[in-house]
Amino acid sequence: MNRKALMITLFFLVINAQLLAANTSPPIKTLLIAPTGNIPIANPLFRWSDVAGATWYQLWVKQPDGSVFNKWYKRNTIRCGISGECQNTFPLSVSVGQYKWWVRSWNPAGYSVWSNAASFQLIDNALPATPLTISPAGNITLTQPQMIWKDVLEAQWFNLRVTANNGDVFKQWFRRDALDCSNGIECQTSLPVSLATGDYQWQVQAWNNNGYGAWSAMQAFTVIPALSPSFQIDIGNGIINPYVVTDFPGDNTRLLVINGQGEEAGSGFLSQLDKGTMTSQGLALKVGVNPSDVETIGDYIVVTARGSNQIFLIDAINWNVVDVVDAADRPISVDTFANNKFIVANYTGALTVYEILAGKISTVTSTTIPHI
Repeated sequence: MNRKALMITLFFLVINAQLLAANTSPPIKTLLIAPTGNIPIANPLFRWSDVAGATWYQLWVKQPDGSVFNKWYKRNTIRCGISGECQNTFPLSVSVGQYKWWVRSWNPAGYSVWSNAASFQLIDNALPATPLTISPAGNITLTQPQMIWKDVLEAQWFNLRVTANNGDVFKQWFRRDALDCSNGIECQTSLPVSLATGDYQWQVQAWNNNGYGAWSAMQAFTVIPALSPSFQIDIGNGIINPYVVTDFPGDNTRLLVINGQGEEAGSGFLSQLDKGTMTSQGLALKVGVNPSDVETIGDYIVVTARGSNQIFLIDAINWNVVDVVDAADRPISVDTFANNKFIVANYTGALTVYEILAGKISTVTSTTIPHI
């Protein structure tokens, strides 16, 4: 063997040794993500978990007529590494019927086992589902609020409509892939027009190639003026009866302060306080008369106001009051109950469990503790 041939042979031996060192065992089993269930899209996007060490993926699809689609894809030729997934649009236009599919992977050390099977069915002329509006709702101070609704995966466009007493104030179509629908749960966009104070309603409609879905139910909200800066905390001069101090939800650099325990002037506000500078952050929110307790639940803050017999729900992210409900006589304390539920106690011995649903307070159950 001449020197050149020997060098080529040694080169490939080294490369093979490196490949074997990098892939000492076959890839593990992959997990299928989508499509599953009923779908309206004739060229669905196949998604499965990206497996460490895999260099090829085999997609096996059993079609309604019994025929099989079977193809190997090199990992770097399809969309892999997207949130731990691999994605590939099906190269064939599927017809109406039931499909079943599997994926397995390969590297120089061998094959993985086949994934568990997943199935889907193409629905003929399926219109998109009706979106569910989430926020805004109730009272807000933002004039360009973030509009949030439940995502509709089969939608290609969304029609967002905001109305007032004198008719539409905003109506526009948005492509789904141009909105923030990345989590597949919610879609959102900032309203591109500024709203004056007043009452509004809004709704959303979805569309795809099969046609228009139904409009969602109207969701009402009211833009109220932001409180005057005179209601901010003034550490230098003090405030009237600061009553409750607790951590701000999800932010250990701020505090929540209920000030105004009592019915004198200035009572009934919820404020933010920066821990480092001990200065107020933004405007205070009016929370009834004689507020007595506060509790944080996820991204929400619940305040009981015993002087006005009310319960306030605060959106901690957007810092605005999203709902107010009348409570039993003089609610004095609030505590988390389970998940998005909270329990309120009052002076007359009533214990009421409430639940936060789509930015609203809903009553779950109520009981009265008898006096001894």
